[in-house]
Amino acid sequence: MRAVRFGLLRDWYGEEAARTEMAAHTHPGEELSDALDRVLNELEGDELSDYARLAANWKTYCGEALEKYLTLGGLRNGVLTLTVPHSGLLSMIAPSVELIQARIAADFGPGFCREIRLASGGRRRPASR
Repeated sequence: MRAVRFGLLRDWYGEEAARTEMAAHTHPGEELSDALDRVLNELEGDELSDYARLAANWKTYCGEALEKYLTLGGLRNGVLTLTVPHSGLLSMIAPSVELIQARIAADFGPGFCREIRLASGGRRRPASR
């Protein structure tokens, strides 16, 4: 993307002015540690430790068969996002969402996970048997 912008600026302003414009309007960047600190501070206090506990016991909640196809996406404000590797699996996995949610509620309490959303994405292959 940067090369495309530079090419357009070079065609319009010339080589030297294009370099000056690119330097003047380039974002200075951000340290990775600063970005991680910002994201972790946005998470509510116990939410991060609850997510770690959820991830550690994931196979218990979804079962061995579904664990191959479901990936924890995130947990925010009581909404758990699960990623499915292919959109064709969404309709097959959807009936199991209530059971997974009930198992999570039995462990964490009824208000912890008020909704589970399935999202298609990723190219995760099922674990070999």
